[in-house]
Amino acid sequence: MKIAIILPFFPPAVKFGTEIQTSNIAKHLIKKAHKVTVYTKWFKGLKTEEKKDGYKIVRIKYPKIPTYALDYLSFTLHAFLRIRKDRHEIDATQCMFLVPSGLIGCLLRMFYKIPTFAWIRGGDWFFARKHLAGRIANWFVFKTSTQVVVENQPIADIVNKVFKNYKLEIVGNGVDIDKRVAKGDKVVYVGQLIWRKGVINLIKAMNNIPEAECWLIGDGEDEEMLKKEAGKNIKFIGKIPPNKVKDYLMKARVFVLPSIAGEGLPNTLLEAMSLGIPQVSTSISGIPSVVDHAKTGYIVGPGKPKELEKHIRKLIKDDKLHSRMSKACLEKAKRCYSWDVLIRNLENLFKKVIKKDKR
Repeated sequence: MKIAIILPFFPPAVKFGTEIQTSNIAKHLIKKAHKVTVYTKWFKGLKTEEKKDGYKIVRIKYPKIPTYALDYLSFTLHAFLRIRKDRHEIDATQCMFLVPSGLIGCLLRMFYKIPTFAWIRGGDWFFARKHLAGRIANWFVFKTSTQVVVENQPIADIVNKVFKNYKLEIVGNGVDIDKRVAKGDKVVYVGQLIWRKGVINLIKAMNNIPEAECWLIGDGEDEEMLKKEAGKNIKFIGKIPPNKVKDYLMKARVFVLPSIAGEGLPNTLLEAMSLGIPQVSTSISGIPSVVDHAKTGYIVGPGKPKELEKHIRKLIKDDKLHSRMSKACLEKAKRCYSWDVLIRNLENLFKKVIKKDKR
């Protein structure tokens, strides 16, 4: 199959969850003998076209506009004009995010009948719903794309409150299944140090557990404020390369993701799970589909540091509980989130959207 993957940002320019996940998807699709081209924004210092891990990257230059919505519109139009040149080499498009990627896929479908699916990644849905232009764009993608996809059932339930009769497809994320099992003693967080990640609540919890060392891995606009609130047992590790995350996680006993908004299916939870690390996280969006409460970890209410503290203490002190949850994490990671599982689901989805558009 000849697959075009469209997304606004891509490594090395941006290395957040969806971007890292997409680069891994492209790599694994190539292993299954598919032809893959990734279309994304161009950034200074990067080539407009190059090959990586067997797939092609096309970086699109466009006039940048300071206004967020107009900048996305500018990229949408210029990406459409560039990708249409390759239309005879595309069987289907995979659009990461409804906007702008989904808009681009829809234009390719409207003008050139290329089957397309738009993949809601979690935060993009919630952020777009705050703005009229975002809501209109979402409506257009739902009406025009071959299929809209979500990462898990909780996100599907949220989306179906708006698009009540729409039959969503569910495809999750993938993670490398590591032969290693973490045997560390740290409480670890990996992610941006920004408001919606709720890191202040983890700091409040860990300030009451001074005997346990907590690592905060990542950076962000709230870093200086968080440092002022943190006790001596809390270490700010800083930003690390994505391929080093698991090495740091090997030092963990408990992984905590205290998010209070804007999550889909966080890669960091899957990485921790694949190393047998029990997680404590919140009931935001799709997180409860990953963390099985009292089986692979604990789910608490968002913004509740006392609940975080309670469950972190349990996992620090109770070796039998920790061992049982660790084994459950390893089993679920292999069963639900291996790359073999994800790529098989994606291949089936591509076949569905191509067949649907042939009717």
